[in-house]
Amino acid sequence: RASGGTPAAAGTVGIDAVYTVSTDGVVHAMGRGDLGGPWPTAWNPVALGKPAHNRSPVVPLPAGSRFFVGTESGEVHAVDGKNGAIVWSRSLPFGGSQLPHQGGVQATPAGLFKAWGGQNDMILVGTNATAGANAFVALDPANGFTLPSYTSAAMGGVRGMAVVDYGGNRTFFLTSAANETLYGLNLGPPGSPNLTLTSGYPKAYGGANGSAVLRGDRLYFATDTANARALRLGDGALSTLGSTDGPVKGFVFPDRRNGNLYFSTNGKVQALQDDLSLSGPTLTSLWSVDNISTPSIVLHRPGTDLLYVGGGDGRLYEINVADAD
Repeated sequence: RASGGTPAAAGTVGIDAVYTVSTDGVVHAMGRGDLGGPWPTAWNPVALGKPAHNRSPVVPLPAGSRFFVGTESGEVHAVDGKNGAIVWSRSLPFGGSQLPHQGGVQATPAGLFKAWGGQNDMILVGTNATAGANAFVALDPANGFTLPSYTSAAMGGVRGMAVVDYGGNRTFFLTSAANETLYGLNLGPPGSPNLTLTSGYPKAYGGANGSAVLRGDRLYFATDTANARALRLGDGALSTLGSTDGPVKGFVFPDRRNGNLYFSTNGKVQALQDDLSLSGPTLTSLWSVDNISTPSIVLHRPGTDLLYVGGGDGRLYEINVADAD
């Protein structure tokens, strides 16, 4: 019952099903459970026209469960979590006459949701225009309408997923502009969603194509000229590990059990450690696996020592993070 394409991203677990998007742009679902399961009874594997290569959020809303996905054609879609129907879509030019820029999205949408303790409901995604102003856009998850958004002529294209700090009611994302790399935006008070610059941002670290990841008070991210950076949000203390094997692929994956971080570069899977001390971040190298050809973005199985990565040879590799075996 497959569509002919191969899975393009790790699955997303929702209330009604487990979802993924194949390389031909079809949204698939299967029943939840350790042993897997068939498509949900009413599921229609809707075709979006273009593939998406990132894990997409699925969220319970008053009208039902919604799976939000961005595609390579620059669109954002809301898919009904029960039957696969497209509830709404936003297409190129993204925002139409509502926003003063061209260029669609390239990354997976992030979001703030009341169901998870957020102050408002909003889908968050950046545009990736090659010329002119870019924007970081907030959409109403119920209908896709544009909420108050942030536009800057100096902001580069947003090519990775944003991360949302629920406790701080703010979001962080990376851009391709070397002089304005890391953005922080406040998300507005309850009932009045709005995107405004967080004090001290944007920060210039060199252009970036990936995504930032939050763990406690640490924001982990990578730029095109460094393997990894660890930023302590409270006071801006920063630690950087320089690259010898090209930029990080996608994002740095934090181990939630300790201070370890895992990531892939051009020809290596690597592990770092952040000491998580009160004196500020300190990144040190733990190990490197060099025998996997062009490794993919890594995926750590929470609560275990198991790390998974795809190779350019078409194989899936399992790495024990305790000894890099």
